[in-house]
Amino acid sequence: MKDLIKKHNEDENAHPKFKTLLDADLKARIERLENALYYDIKENPFLVTFETLNGIVLTKGVWNKNKKRLEC
Repeated sequence: MKDLIKKHNEDENAHPKFKTLLDADLKARIERLENALYYDIKENPFLVTFETLNGIVLTKGVWNKNKKRLEC
């Protein structure tokens, strides 16, 4: 049984919906919570995502649409 569980846990195709949920947005939210809990960042917490570039004029870098971020 342990071998079957290990094989399942290592299978990249197991639970594709859960893996889809762990996208950049969720990871950013988890990081924000960790910062509040472990680093006492409470005064001015904010979260910036670049889901779109509406209203933004990009002068440097590249917009990574899939990861919703700007890369230099």
